[in-house]
Amino acid sequence: MSAPGPRYAMFGDPEQASRRIDGWQAVIEARAARTRELAQRQTELAATASVAEGSVTATVDHSGRLTTLKLDDRVHGWSLEKLSRTVIEL
Repeated sequence: MSAPGPRYAMFGDPEQASRRIDGWQAVIEARAARTRELAQRQTELAATASVAEGSVTATVDHSGRLTTLKLDDRVHGWSLEKLSRTVIEL
């Protein structure tokens, strides 16, 4: 095989350049797959907290949206103000 002409002198061997580009593409595709996986896992995240010795329990999703709110029997005697304050504490 002859040496690359002036047209390729700046880029080196075209086959080597093609392999390098293929390598970059593989890295980009792997990163994209990992990003999609992490994005999917993020949507599955949730956090749960309780206050007042478990009288009020709330769960939020990955975006902070309230998904569950559990009130046990101990809150029946509470005022609405106390109940709302307790929920906000979560």
